[in-house]
Amino acid sequence: MAKIRIYCADCSPRSCENLRAAVGKEADMQWLGSATEGGRALSEISRLAPDIVVQTLVLQGFDGFALIERVCALPAPPAVIVTSHMTRECCIEECIRLGASHYLVKPVPTELLIRRIRDIRRLRGRFSQGEAPGSPAPPRSGEIAGGLLREIGMNPTLKGYGYLIDAALAVGDQPRVQIARDVYPKIARKFGVSAESVERAVRHAIEAAWTRAATEKRSGLFGEERPTNRRMILALAREIEPLLRAAEPER
Repeated sequence: MAKIRIYCADCSPRSCENLRAAVGKEADMQWLGSATEGGRALSEISRLAPDIVVQTLVLQGFDGFALIERVCALPAPPAVIVTSHMTRECCIEECIRLGASHYLVKPVPTELLIRRIRDIRRLRGRFSQGEAPGSPAPPRSGEIAGGLLREIGMNPTLKGYGYLIDAALAVGDQPRVQIARDVYPKIARKFGVSAESVERAVRHAIEAAWTRAATEKRSGLFGEERPTNRRMILALAREIEPLLRAAEPER
């Protein structure tokens, strides 16, 4: 299986070096390089064609928002993971709108960033056998689920947001699956936490979303009643299944 090719754009040389050292310890990853200046980063990303770009929003030259937009406009764009100290929702939402796959608030534990890189590789499925060089990436199931969560007003920086995506993908088209017995423990093992922590984080993310003004999507799915964890997970799984099927390439 091909290695995950990683490039870093960060104003902090130390952050770049820390990620380089971490990637060097992973047998399934390859470090391509780094830059602190936006223009150089864009030039090298275009030339080196990484699978994942890890970048911040503060760069020399042009800012991180501009880099996201230009990288995601490339003919075969890499996935972009943003790491930043900025916590304002408008900044996070702008990153996602421009095409970023994930947003992590600094400081980011190295082991978490490595896990996210692998998650995005798995979800994008860019390394399927026989894929032609430069062909567009297949649909990203996690991003489809994340888009629906943002439509109902959920904050993408909350842990429960990511857990909900994993839970919905784990359920798939099996609505009778036992969430507490089967799904939470699976997610807990993946992230090195307890099943109870997963359940609490999901519940908190739902509660936080319901403190915000109702969106059309949220009202259409749930009305004004705040759903239980199980109802939210099953509804999300039900919504993304037809979208994933519709996005699958014809064979």
